[in-house]
Amino acid sequence: MLSFNARSFNNDIQLNWETALEQNNQGFDIERFSEENQSFEKIAWTDGLGDTEQGHSYRFVDRDVKAGLSYTYRLKQIDFDGQFSYSRSLDKDDVEGSIELDMGELSAGLYSVKVQSSGFRKIEKLLIR
Repeated sequence: MLSFNARSFNNDIQLNWETALEQNNQGFDIERFSEENQSFEKIAWTDGLGDTEQGHSYRFVDRDVKAGLSYTYRLKQIDFDGQFSYSRSLDKDDVEGSIELDMGELSAGLYSVKVQSSGFRKIEKLLIR
């Protein structure tokens, strides 16, 4: 596996991964660990390409994310013969995200902005002049 990363958008988490080539690859279990369940659970399956010397990009969007909970994700790559291996785990510190706020309508003052997304929370104080 060349890469495995996560991106937060809206209330979802998008997982992206790439392979350089695939040998005997039946596919991938997408697994999620939550504070709520305290264990990894399979949440989806993605078919692999079997045998190919071509790289491939994969994507899965987790739309079943609850605000305020932290999640950890991993991939279980399964071969046609039943052998498997795990990717590294991605947790809230590995999730990329961005937000854009339009403050043009606000009058001068001190505002507290709470940004909450799946897996992380951040509170910032903004001074509008």
